[in-house]
Amino acid sequence: MNKFKELRLEQNLSQKKLAEILKISQSVICDYENGKVVPTATVTCLYADYFSVTTDYLLGREDDLGNIISSKYFSPETEDEKKLISAFRLLDDYEKESLIIQATALSNKKLMPKK
Repeated sequence: MNKFKELRLEQNLSQKKLAEILKISQSVICDYENGKVVPTATVTCLYADYFSVTTDYLLGREDDLGNIISSKYFSPETEDEKKLISAFRLLDDYEKESLIIQATALSNKKLMPKK
């Protein structure tokens, strides 16, 4: 079941009622829920705002806890990468920035020609 339908059902809303709230047609909601039509960015934002979720959640790029779901564009390939990403998510903003600076310095050092 897609997220658009799932959220509507969780709130016990009919397609008709949701269409009234979002000011779009019921048939369009039906088409989105049945996968006949891909929702526009505008409608995706309407859903996200109304249901207090992110657009990435609606698009299946994020789980309900806000964790990014691996995609074909970025997917950790090793266990070490997975561990690093998990640990990074637990850091505060200052710690993240510090770690990024350190990692960048280390990777630049590797790229420098040896004397």
